[in-house]
Amino acid sequence: MSGVDPAVLDERTSDLSCTTEELEVRQRVRRVLAEHVRPYVLDADRTGAFPHSQYRALVDAGLGALPVAKSDGGNGCSTAAYAIAMEEITAVCGATSLVYMTQMHTAWPILRWGNQEQRDRFVPALCSGDIYGAIAISEPSGGSDVASLRTSARPDGDGYLINGAKTFITSGDVAGVIVVFATVDRSLGRRGVTAFLVEPERGGVTASRPMSKMGMHGSSTVELAFEDCRVPASAVLGEVGAGFPIAMSSVVKTRISAAGQGLGLATGALRAAVGWADERGLLDPRSPQGQPVQAELATLRAQVLAGRLLLLATARLVDTGDGSEVAEVSMAKLSLTELAVSVCDRVVDLMGGDGDRCGFEAERLLRDALVTRIYDGTNQIQQLLIARDTHTRTRAASSGSSTSGGREDRG
Repeated sequence: MSGVDPAVLDERTSDLSCTTEELEVRQRVRRVLAEHVRPYVLDADRTGAFPHSQYRALVDAGLGALPVAKSDGGNGCSTAAYAIAMEEITAVCGATSLVYMTQMHTAWPILRWGNQEQRDRFVPALCSGDIYGAIAISEPSGGSDVASLRTSARPDGDGYLINGAKTFITSGDVAGVIVVFATVDRSLGRRGVTAFLVEPERGGVTASRPMSKMGMHGSSTVELAFEDCRVPASAVLGEVGAGFPIAMSSVVKTRISAAGQGLGLATGALRAAVGWADERGLLDPRSPQGQPVQAELATLRAQVLAGRLLLLATARLVDTGDGSEVAEVSMAKLSLTELAVSVCDRVVDLMGGDGDRCGFEAERLLRDALVTRIYDGTNQIQQLLIARDTHTRTRAASSGSSTSGGREDRG
């Protein structure tokens, strides 16, 4: 079962918020998904096979690095175009969307903080799909608390020796470059955290077998062990001690991906439910049995549209903002990943026994949706960031100062 034609549920309200180029990107993505991704989704979910050919099809169609400047090997599109692509890809295959977004997550800090040699070496290769990338922050003992990392980077000659462990690393077993966050001195707290560009083929990095997971099958998630992993001084991204601001600035971009995924999963579930109802004649207003279904689908359609408008507005802010829009992006990530779980859960319930059956998409989408509340900063972390921003705004208003521009205490 493949659900309804995506165009059937396109909304004029949200389309008016898009440029001609962005709508053209959507059409290109849909064509690639229909031909190269959708036919393999069920098998990939069953076997956990890494979606290399699916990701490669998107790259070969010129869709692999939408928001990266053309001078860096990308397409020079808006963040909104990227968010639209994320929605469409995730609506069809969550695992492919995870690989797709992790490439961008690796490229963004290199673009922002890397020197020209680092940019030239890694960014075009990530954009073209010649290498896979990964981000290594989370650790077995401390989750994603960047300021309390245990992985160490000890100066050694003209370079560093990295020792420690990272966990829940997407694409870590296939990556040609990994942005690794380690501390040069734990006593310095966040001021000791440094980002390194590690190439696993140089040695000192061992990846575990891909973890067995509830959802997102096909996207590999591994633990990484660093044992005297030697990197040259030229592998430092930015400056020594700049790892914390690098991580914090990157989330403005990366959490747009998770927000897009959340919307995509909700969209995929809605399409599946509408297709299922249509096949059974339950969309006919004259059908007494269909009226409860119609009412539920009407509510879900309205919720998905509201979510899409939030995603597009937030993407526009990221393109025009000054990097201080952490709370706004957190609100999108929080709202849209919760929307994903809510809509997918409602669709499984609506479809009854069919909602529990493999092949009807609803159960896969629900499994995929649950993890989006955890990665890219748990939704509890998003609540904390939003709460801090609310406090800062309230304090600024009470003191008569402006809350526009840069804001303090951003996480």
